[in-house]
Amino acid sequence: NTLKPVWDETFIFPVNNPMSDDIHIEVYDWDAVGKNDAMGGVKIPLTGLVKDVEKTAWYHLSSQGEIHVGLTAIAFDSSGLHPAQVAEIVSTSKVNPTQVPIFQPPQRWEIKDASKFHAQNRHDNPSGWIQMYFDKPYYIGGETILGRVDLSVNRPVPAKAILIKWSGTEKTYIENTVTDSEGDSHTDVYKEKKEFFKSQTVLFAVPQGTVDLVPGMYTWNFQFILPPNLPSIFFEKYVEFDGDKIKSVIKYEVKVFVDMPGSDIKAKEKIIITELLTQRVLPIAETKVKKFAFASGSLKFTGEIGKNVFVPGEVIPLHVKVVNPTKKNIDSIKVKLVRQLHIRAGPITKTPVKEIARWKFPGKEKKTDFEATFQVQLPEKVYPSTTGHLCKCSYFLDLELDLAWAFDVNIRPHVVIALLPAPGAAMWFIQDMSQIGRMNTY
Repeated sequence: NTLKPVWDETFIFPVNNPMSDDIHIEVYDWDAVGKNDAMGGVKIPLTGLVKDVEKTAWYHLSSQGEIHVGLTAIAFDSSGLHPAQVAEIVSTSKVNPTQVPIFQPPQRWEIKDASKFHAQNRHDNPSGWIQMYFDKPYYIGGETILGRVDLSVNRPVPAKAILIKWSGTEKTYIENTVTDSEGDSHTDVYKEKKEFFKSQTVLFAVPQGTVDLVPGMYTWNFQFILPPNLPSIFFEKYVEFDGDKIKSVIKYEVKVFVDMPGSDIKAKEKIIITELLTQRVLPIAETKVKKFAFASGSLKFTGEIGKNVFVPGEVIPLHVKVVNPTKKNIDSIKVKLVRQLHIRAGPITKTPVKEIARWKFPGKEKKTDFEATFQVQLPEKVYPSTTGHLCKCSYFLDLELDLAWAFDVNIRPHVVIALLPAPGAAMWFIQDMSQIGRMNTY
């Protein structure tokens, strides 16, 4: 019997979608006789949690009183999926859902080999050079970036400050050509920009004037906490058949420099951000049944995939099962990786659909039932799934039975591509994104 009860209880439970799910807490006044009296409740959102960092706060109950709750994200399922953790789940017979693991984030990589994670575009200066090193090859929104800056000075440098500038932006550009009723055409240009963050870290500064840095090596450690819920990096530029031009980019950049008279000693880097996957890694199984107007029986087509999240370059085992009592020959089995985009700038939204890759396998004669597992390798150069404010990118696999003299049978399971490079891996997309600076050039 107290007005300030303390429960001091710990509960561990899975969350399907931390972006939309809430924790519901109801508080009751216990009565020895009769029904317990409801004192109120509260819904606590789960967004913004950082792994292994407890978030505590007082919450007002709906009727009366407050409750103090601490929340800690123990692990984000699939958010740290790493190529070394990927296993081929599909056997040569059928998919067993119990074989699909819940992927845990990988351990943080230490800076043991400085050549692995550092700025690739260091700018040498007659006065010296500066370079950044990071503790991971990629990050997820809400994580803390740890690293260091090395500065080599060849001659005395009058420095005002040594700064790191951080930025995360999303930009879209659309040239939309319209022809009026009189046949005259004109082109409207629309641009949009969304800024996720813009900040700076001061490594060294003097209140006024400058201070001479004598020749030698200097080192500073730094850390930067990323905002939560950041979309994955992305870049696309193309011209439609009617001449409309579309460009979209999601980029995260960091610049370190010595603020000094004349040309600064500086270095730039693009940070790889991969989106926090809110869904669990689950197997896929879809079935399509097709009847024909002038043929008896029904064709049944089933496709099974061991999981729905993949990394660029990964081999996907696809298990297919066909029951075909009809007189229709299956000429071939085709598999396509298809990308869907939603790009918005001003009042215009473009929704292009593009085939990224295609594979073709032999078909079967009529009245033949069969099972098979096909191996398809995703392209290594493909941008990840992302859900930005101005640009959204998603993928699906198109499994197709190519039928003779009949409409094809298709299964289109949606998949997620997560950009999670391995330590020391070549990062082609960094060089590919070097052209994203000028949004109005083609």
